[in-house]
Amino acid sequence: MMTLFDLPADPLPVRRDDPPTSKAAARMLPIKERKREVIASLQRLGTRASVATIQQDMARDGSLRERATIASRLSQLRTDGLVRTAGTDVGDNGRPVTCWSLTDEGRCFQ
Repeated sequence: MMTLFDLPADPLPVRRDDPPTSKAAARMLPIKERKREVIASLQRLGTRASVATIQQDMARDGSLRERATIASRLSQLRTDGLVRTAGTDVGDNGRPVTCWSLTDEGRCFQ
C-alpha cells in the first residue's frame, strides 16, 4: 500500500504490470485533465479534504487514481495558486495527514 510519501516508479497513473495498452492510454491523458479531476473533487466536497477523501470522492465519480498521483497534482495546484494546505486530520492509520482546500481562484475554476 502506497502512502503520501511514496513516489511511483512510473510517473503515469498505471502499475508496472499493467498491459501496454493501459500505459499508452495513460500517456494520452493530458496532465491538465488530472488536475481538473482533483479540483472538481474538491469543488464537489465543498470543504477541506485529505488525499484519501479526495480519492474516495473521485472513485465515486468514476475516476480511479493512486494517492501518490493525487498528492502530486495537489502540489502542482498549490504552485498554480488553486489549492492550499488547510491543517491536518487524523488518517485511517492514526497518523496526521495534510488537508487541502481550494483558494478563491480554485473555487472559480471551470
